[in-house]
Amino acid sequence: MTHSYVEVEPGVRLHVQDVGSGPVVVLLAGFGLDHEVWDGTVCTLSVRHRVLAVDLRGTGRDRKSTRLNSS
Repeated sequence: MTHSYVEVEPGVRLHVQDVGSGPVVVLLAGFGLDHEVWDGTVCTLSVRHRVLAVDLRGTGRDRKSTRLNSS
């Protein structure tokens, strides 16, 4: 399992949990929830799939840092 950040537009990054290997399944939580809502599903799917659980802007690990600092 890895946790990383993906820059989706200049200065904006999203947290992604990446688990397993095989065909890719992307999980998006709604209603202000984060990737952890998918923990049970990730465990089940990751046996045969690569599962990407994404925190949308302003949620989860991105709650306080959706914009990168400009240098």
